[in-house]
Amino acid sequence: MSERQEAVLARLEGYFQGRGYSTIETGLAGMRMYMVFMKSSLYVFNLTNLDRGEALDQDRFQRFEEMVRRQFKRVDTDHVVFLNLLLTEEPERLSVLESMEPDMERKTISIYWVVDTEAGALVIPKRQPRNLLGIEKDLKMLLDTGSVPSFQLRRVDSSMGFTYGLMFLNLLVWFLMEMGGGSTDVGVLLRFGAMQPALVLGEGQVWRMFTAMFLHIGLGHLLFNSFSLYIFGSRLERYLKGREFLGVYLAAGLAGSCFSLLGALLFRPDVVSAGASGAIYGLMGSILVLSRAAGRSVEDLSSYSLWMIFLVGMLYSILNVHVDAAAHLGGFIGGILATLPLVRARRHRGD
Repeated sequence: MSERQEAVLARLEGYFQGRGYSTIETGLAGMRMYMVFMKSSLYVFNLTNLDRGEALDQDRFQRFEEMVRRQFKRVDTDHVVFLNLLLTEEPERLSVLESMEPDMERKTISIYWVVDTEAGALVIPKRQPRNLLGIEKDLKMLLDTGSVPSFQLRRVDSSMGFTYGLMFLNLLVWFLMEMGGGSTDVGVLLRFGAMQPALVLGEGQVWRMFTAMFLHIGLGHLLFNSFSLYIFGSRLERYLKGREFLGVYLAAGLAGSCFSLLGALLFRPDVVSAGASGAIYGLMGSILVLSRAAGRSVEDLSSYSLWMIFLVGMLYSILNVHVDAAAHLGGFIGGILATLPLVRARRHRGD
């Protein structure tokens, strides 16, 4: 192996190890394997140096694939995805890959990318998927500059306990409101802690800015927010510690309440407001901050998708008099501001 190849292989090894992926022992000098569970699937990253005769044995490589399948046969995964990064100084030797297309519906999926160690470039054959967990951008930057963004997006939890807990709490409060007279009844809403400017400012009941984020006006309101909380919360919680996730959620909810209160004072001083949407918009803002800091998508949510969801949601909120656009905007900003210190802290620690 040339010095250039060794340097490229070392960069790739450092990248996968730095992301906290588990190592699979292969026993071959020209092959490295790493794995991670993500989005109900097992991802196996195979680094194979094709300029070493030992690693050219395809039968042996297939045996490793079978070994991994057997090892995780009892694990409940939707797919086992093999990303084979083939290192070579002569990428033209692999022109056969141009006609190969993986079957993405199979339980086991094999994907092939080529690393041109001579040019220091990532080559993705035209029939192969070009986007896998957002790592293609990292690998291209790594091969081009020798480094990746200083902030590494790493999974810290997969239980989604806080997301499910918040969904259950919202459901429980809604059920109690229904038993107490109905979640659409203004008197019931105020009794359970909904916001109204006269009560928050005139009576000093500032605690309503906190309690209002756990109330929902009708079943449809609850179901829509529960679905949104699951979509964004389940993804964000995988990359934040529990207390960080809860802190972002509550900070965004309070920011949403502040903006909602200001909007009510300016336009509808008698309005009664409640809902978790401000906090949920904050989760969206938090994901955007993490995505920008890491230079890649968070799970399957790209920055473009998030901005489109935010803009369409805000447009709908502005056009619908029954939707609190101010709370959505405030929550979004609150989620961004609450996440920025977390990113700075991780960079300082070298996470």
